[in-house]
Order: sequence, then C-alpha cells, then structure tokens
Amino acid sequence: MGSTNKQPELIEILRETRSFLARPENNFDWSSWKDAPTALRELDGIISRLESGVLPERSAIELLFLPTGPVQEVSLSSGWGEEFLKLARRFDRAVTGVYGRDPRRNEAHRAELAAYAEQLFGGRLRWFCVVLFVISLGFVIYLQLAHETAEIYFPVRMSGHAAWNTLVIAAFFYAALGLVNWFSWFKKKRK
Repeated sequence: MGSTNKQPELIEILRETRSFLARPENNFDWSSWKDAPTALRELDGIISRLESGVLPERSAIELLFLPTGPVQEVSLSSGWGEEFLKLARRFDRAVTGVYGRDPRRNEAHRAELAAYAEQLFGGRLRWFCVVLFVISLGFVIYLQLAHETAEIYFPVRMSGHAAWNTLVIAAFFYAALGLVNWFSWFKKKRK
C-alpha cells in the first residue's frame, strides 16, 4: 500500500483535529456528526487503527477533510476555519506519504492531458491557426520591407531582426499546428 514512516505525522494531525473537535463551543449542526462524542469516537477509532499499524480505508480517512466534509463543516460553523485549512494541507501531504498518490487523481490528470492534446491537435483549431499564420506572415512581410525602422510589441518591445525572427518563428509554429489540425480533421472526416 503505502509507507508507514509518515504514519506518526498523520496520527499527530488527527490528534490535533481531535483537539479542535473537542472544543465545547463547537457547532455540529452542519456536519454529518450528531455531536462531539460521535465525532471523537470516529477519530479515536481511526487513530487507534493507525497506532496499531492497521491502515484504515483511504476513502474513509480522506472523507473527513474533504471540502464540505464533516471536519470543515464544524470548523466553519465554530470559528476555526483558517486553522482547518492549515491542518488540511498538512493532512493531504501526510495521507499521500502514507498511502501514496491516489490512482484516481493520476487517472484524472491523464484524462485532462488527453483532452488538452485533443483540443490542441484534434482538428478544432484548424481555422484559428490559419488566421494566426496569415497574420504572422503579413507581419513578417511588413518587417522585411520596413527593415530596421519597424517596431512591435510582442509582448515586449522588439525591433529589427529580433522582431522579424520572432514573427517567423510564430508563423512557423502556427503553420505547423494548423497542418496538424487539418490532417486530424481530414482523418476524422474519412472515418
């Protein structure tokens, strides 16, 4: 599963959380816990399992610190929301140290990257890239004719060969990206 060298840190964070939840002025109305004894029993069970070397189910322990989870709800309605945020950041690091990276998060990152690649290379940007290529090519031609007297702000002030080189690179980039998008679009059309 994960590493046990981070368990003492996780146990310490859960004990700190327990001390916050044990405050007499806490309001449990918005949390899933009925009252303080219910919350403390749940945390005590998790802490004792960790101390005995048994890792509770990851989702059960993470559920406590989720946004709008029971600990956050008590913290917000009881006036220690800022302390909760600091505790939650430490908790996230400690849980990752004990359980390792969450495979669901890894899969979500992979899916997000695949969606970005599809948007960038999948044929949707074909006209956008053509327009940017034509604009860049127009500026390249203008700068070739104007020589050293032309200036551009792209996004910083440039003139002469620096401006021309930058626009040539931009035109090449837009042309290449546009070609990839057109080929992807044609390939999809054939199917």
